[in-house]
Amino acid sequence: MGNLAEARPYYQRALDIKEKALGPNHPDTALSLNNLGYLLQAMGNLAEARPYYQRALDIREKVLGPDHPDTATSLNNLGALLRAMGSWAVLPTRPGHQRKSARPRPPRHRNERGQSGRDL
Repeated sequence: MGNLAEARPYYQRALDIKEKALGPNHPDTALSLNNLGYLLQAMGNLAEARPYYQRALDIREKVLGPDHPDTATSLNNLGALLRAMGSWAVLPTRPGHQRKSARPRPPRHRNERGQSGRDL
């Protein structure tokens, strides 16, 4: 595994360049935000990673739309981070959409007959 702390200034410099050259709301800027969030998460700085993932998601939803694959990637990244933080109850929802449950559902298991179900 590489030196994550040593990599951070490079990720930050890439973000700074993209923000200056492309603007703060460009999809490539969102990619750099996502990359920096991922690095911080890998370093164990979960709370510090969150605003980078959130900003990347906000840009992608605004510029690419709520159903774009890159927006889905940002949703997955933020969800995984919040799961790692133990924050299932605060997963974001799109405006106009409601979560069915604030609690995570128990995992599905296969019973002896190979049928899927929550009860074994």
